[in-house]
Amino acid sequence: MKSKRKIRKMLKSIPKNKNKMFTVCIEALLLASIYVGIWQIKPVRTTNSGWLSDWQYRKSHVINPASGAGTNYHVKIRVHYGSGTDSGADVYLNGHCREDFGDVRFTDDDGETLLDYWIESVQTGYSNGYITKSITASYIAPDGTLYAGADGGSLYKSVDSGKTWSNALKTIANADGIRCVFVDSRGYIYFSPWGSGVSSSDTGLWRSTDGGISWSRVLALSTGECIWGIDEDTNGKIFAGVYTVGTAVNGRIYKSTDGGATFQSVYYNSNFRHCHMVRVDKKNNYVYATFGDGPYGIYRSTDGGETWSQILSGLPLMVAICITPTARLFGTDQPGLGMVYRTTDDSSAEIVLDLGGSADCFWMERDADNGVIFASFLSSSQPRIVKSVDDGQTWSTYKVFNTASQYDGSQFSSNFVNGKIYYNVAYNLQPQSGETLFVDNYADVWVKVADDLSATAQTIYIYYGNPTATTTSNGANTFLFFDDFNDGVFDTNKWGVEGTAGSAESNGVLNTQGSGEGLVYSKWYPSSGKYCLRFKVGGTGYNYWSYTIGSQNGKITSTFLDVMGPTIQWGGKTYRWTGSWTSETSYTPFSFSVGDTYDVFYEVGSTTWKVSKNMGTPTSHAHIVTLPSAGFGFRTYGTWEYEIVDYVFVRKYVDPEPSHSAWGSEEQAVAPPAPSISVSDISVNTTIAAKPCNFSAVFTAQNSYLSHYIFGTNNTGTWINDTAVSFGEGKTQAPASIIKTLNSTIGTV
Repeated sequence: MKSKRKIRKMLKSIPKNKNKMFTVCIEALLLASIYVGIWQIKPVRTTNSGWLSDWQYRKSHVINPASGAGTNYHVKIRVHYGSGTDSGADVYLNGHCREDFGDVRFTDDDGETLLDYWIESVQTGYSNGYITKSITASYIAPDGTLYAGADGGSLYKSVDSGKTWSNALKTIANADGIRCVFVDSRGYIYFSPWGSGVSSSDTGLWRSTDGGISWSRVLALSTGECIWGIDEDTNGKIFAGVYTVGTAVNGRIYKSTDGGATFQSVYYNSNFRHCHMVRVDKKNNYVYATFGDGPYGIYRSTDGGETWSQILSGLPLMVAICITPTARLFGTDQPGLGMVYRTTDDSSAEIVLDLGGSADCFWMERDADNGVIFASFLSSSQPRIVKSVDDGQTWSTYKVFNTASQYDGSQFSSNFVNGKIYYNVAYNLQPQSGETLFVDNYADVWVKVADDLSATAQTIYIYYGNPTATTTSNGANTFLFFDDFNDGVFDTNKWGVEGTAGSAESNGVLNTQGSGEGLVYSKWYPSSGKYCLRFKVGGTGYNYWSYTIGSQNGKITSTFLDVMGPTIQWGGKTYRWTGSWTSETSYTPFSFSVGDTYDVFYEVGSTTWKVSKNMGTPTSHAHIVTLPSAGFGFRTYGTWEYEIVDYVFVRKYVDPEPSHSAWGSEEQAVAPPAPSISVSDISVNTTIAAKPCNFSAVFTAQNSYLSHYIFGTNNTGTWINDTAVSFGEGKTQAPASIIKTLNSTIGTV
């Protein structure tokens, strides 16, 4: 059979319907075959009208207009690999795209006209997802299996990230829920029911050694008691703390040295109502436990649970514990407080997070793959999940729950496995579907919207789901000016050099280090318009950064200079070139570091400009003269004051800018049903080799989804002289009269 490449070439020569071009689906060649005498006939079906061929998924997106935006405006979109709620500039592709985003495409509102785009960066972050069950405590086994308790005292498992669930592995009658779930290093599963209604024969800790098929109670507790905190050291010893839901007092920790078959009490304090949390530092097998309520404290064992001593006395009541490579973190559970304390020596601790009000920290978990820590605070005023990326030293809000009851938010979480964690959610004290946090690859993409955004909202489509596609990201086609310095050649069509500035391009950066004062300037310098200049700091080992705007060919009278390096002699001032640099105004400069991005917003003919760092809020500045052009450059002075630039581009800019509006739901390409084909009125005048063969027939399809038939001689087992017969739009019948030359004699029809 001929290659698909040759068939595609042949199809391109078929005249198209004047009103509508039919889409030819080459893959449909493999769908059906009909042999008629010496002829083989294969159907080619149309795909969805207005759909990018070979792509399986798409979402629509509406972009709101802004005065003066015009055509070809540049819009930034953050494309997430995983699942989540589309909002603003963020769109989630539900795992249906390539992990490197190579198959992402954008089209105009017709669904077919491709738009230019550039992928600025691909990074790893976290996304939120939802599971299909209301859960309480949960735990992830090393193979990714999720074991989760539910209100009502049942334990379930899911092998597909919470999408579907097993029947209950075990149910404890009259339980309010499951307080803890744990899987040890042997693969044994543990859970503990809680609630004052649990019978004395069911309270305590249950274990399964066969994946949840059968269960035995390995630790019996009194009515109203359960296990909340549980952990294992590197020697296989398991530690479990007793939590009470009534008024009983049982501040106790149990230990097992035989794989959870039996447990022995290793610590008891009658002053404490119960134990909140237990965690083991795997570096040294030190065991940490938080106790409360009434009297409270943090206790530690350095000898495998044989002896215990209080540490960090004077700290508030705590629940959550998180062990990091360099520190221990504790979250408060005391009225009026919402804090995280951090210690590196177990002798003193500092407050690293203060929410400024009552918020109870019930769980804190660290993703060992990248060191990111998440902690949950319950509250009647904006309960939230917070995040730290620097070993717990600083924190930011990751998610806020919109609830109003004291213990709303998330009380329980699983461990992290392969960048994923699960947690429960309660709104107004009512359990909701559980949620998951997971590492989410995402790409920041700039799209050039072709349609006019000055006064009318415009719709574009994002396509994805083509595993064989590779990226067509192209900054030069997308922006007004672009250079990512990736080809290793300093482009003299884009850049000029004034003075003794350097112009070395290698390893994906531009290095302006020279022997004296100089300027690398753009040869792009429109004399009107509003623009945004964006560049990224690259390289290491220098303390200087400056750029010019308003330059044309080199340093001209009205060139404007902004120096951002705060430690150098000219830091924090703007300058104008009048044969020498003349100081104009002073301002507080940005500090800078490798990887920072800067956006400079300016207008030709204006005396004002704005600058923002890492997409932050722009700060406004003014200078004396008006800018004569949109040109820009990078200034250097000798071997010690220079710039290293990762990439730079210029885009259109208006204030305010076009904004993101609604995202459509995910659509999937649907192939039309395969046509049923019949052939009649066959006539062949000759079957002699190397002689013209006049073939005629009438092709009839049983529906109107057919665009073309492809057929050819099959006399030697291979196709030759392929021909396509075109059906009119919506037609089901097409006559054909073809002249072929055969390559051998094959007999008569």
